Amino acid sequence: ITYSLNDILKNKDFGYFDVSVDSTNLLNFNLTNTNLVIDDQLFFISKFDQENNQLVFHNIPLTGNEKSISFHFKPINLTPSKTWEEKIPPIDKKPYQYILPVNNLPYATNYRYQFESKINQSAQLQLEQQYATMEAELNPKNKKVLYYYPTEKTDTLINYTQYSHYVPFAFKDQINVENLRPNIIQTWVKLISQKQLSLEEIKSLQFNIYPYVSPSITMTKIAPLANYVPKINLFQLPGQRYQLSLQNTTAQQEQFIFSSLGFGWKPSHSLSTAAVNLGFWPRPVLGYLLLFSLLSLFFYGNYLFLKFKKPQQTNWVEKLFSYKTYDLIILTIKWPFKLIWKVIKYVSINIRLFWLIISLLGILFDIFIFKKNSDFITLLLTITWILTMIGYRLEARTSFLFALFYLVLCPFLLILKLDFIAEKAAIWTYMMLVVGTIQSIIELKTNPTNLKDPFTVINKISLVLLLVLNYLKQKLLSLIFIVINFFVGIIKLFINTKPRTMLDILLNIVKVVLFFTIFFFGLFILSKAIYSIGTNICQQYQKKVAQEKRERLWKSIIPTVDKVEPSLV
Repeated sequence: ITYSLNDILKNKDFGYFDVSVDSTNLLNFNLTNTNLVIDDQLFFISKFDQENNQLVFHNIPLTGNEKSISFHFKPINLTPSKTWEEKIPPIDKKPYQYILPVNNLPYATNYRYQFESKINQSAQLQLEQQYATMEAELNPKNKKVLYYYPTEKTDTLINYTQYSHYVPFAFKDQINVENLRPNIIQTWVKLISQKQLSLEEIKSLQFNIYPYVSPSITMTKIAPLANYVPKINLFQLPGQRYQLSLQNTTAQQEQFIFSSLGFGWKPSHSLSTAAVNLGFWPRPVLGYLLLFSLLSLFFYGNYLFLKFKKPQQTNWVEKLFSYKTYDLIILTIKWPFKLIWKVIKYVSINIRLFWLIISLLGILFDIFIFKKNSDFITLLLTITWILTMIGYRLEARTSFLFALFYLVLCPFLLILKLDFIAEKAAIWTYMMLVVGTIQSIIELKTNPTNLKDPFTVINKISLVLLLVLNYLKQKLLSLIFIVINFFVGIIKLFINTKPRTMLDILLNIVKVVLFFTIFFFGLFILSKAIYSIGTNICQQYQKKVAQEKRERLWKSIIPTVDKVEPSLV
């Protein structure tokens, strides 16, 4: 059985590996001469892990020249005999049948079979199994079972027609036996032909069947190769270009190197896979700009020369580049931007409370609840904050005030060992500083009026919080009244509402105490039961997740590699 090493070759993750083969389906096989083959080199079993049912091959080297790894073990041939028995039909009756006994199929698994022949006619090949069963004799009147009697039935596992132009093959066809019949009596292969086969044709009949299993393997990297040290060399090429030579580096290390080149450097692979050409892409762009500037200066110089020497030849140029044309061009360029600005102002002003709530709640959720950094969420919430600033016409100091709040929050989070949350608070400190700085520059240039101070948004936040608290308070009070009325109604059902004597009053008190005792005890039992059930469900879910992870680790056909990266020098 051959397994591809494409993932390891793609990641360039070479070294010494421990190869574990799942032997769950191999327990009935002969594993005496089992081995791994890599480039005609044999590796034998190092140990058998009985706890995990695995065959372990230790210290297998992979250097990058290997394309695949093969697992060899001795299969079980279920065709012990090669002699076909001929069953000649009575005179003037067809067809002819040729029978080959086969061992009973021992496993509910896949089987691969091979059939070769040199017959010159069409024939039908069948693989059949006979098994014992019990049939019931029913009463025709009431359909009740009268008695059981033994009988025999036959399953046909393989049934196909072989034509005279059939080309022999080896272990190509496959049959899946999902479950085995109990009480198998015998198994045989039957070849059915319309004409009698010659002795030579009978001798050419060859049928073999083998159980076919595909055990999963797990490859764990245990050490790097000896003298396999990453090396990086930089060579200068003509035209301000460089060649980066990479030797013995993994794909992850190469990705880190390419991401660390800096702005403007663009890698491009050369003819050699181990070398990368580096070019600074702004350089040709600047070259084209310089060429355009020189051409513009050349034509402008010619225009000035003609204007002083031959002014009549430059009148059309002055008409083309008059102030009216300039104003028309500027108006055409500004029109889409003005339209976009009007749409932004309209959206910002009309639903500004929505943008305010989304911005504040979204930033708090991003800092304290979301477990991952997302550039998209950060950008989206920054845009909603800008729309809030535009809608309320707030000063730049508002952004600076919130930046100060997030900055003050950072040291307290670090003291509480909440490093990830502190990092997010620092990110939003930076974003608020960026928004506030850009708005300050715009205010300095445009000098806008009627801007509101930061306390406006603080008052809005306080108002929203008061509205929410007031709503919750009303709902909470109404809920309390409903609960009280519910209990009062229940108590009225079993107490004497019109006591006449002191004994009636005492009985009412005892009834109320008993009622609340039973109620709170039942509530306690119910909460304990819910907690126990929830804990059990959580534990079962965690066990299921752990089991799925173990199954993916041990039963995945794709080799799983635990990476132990060598240091990059």
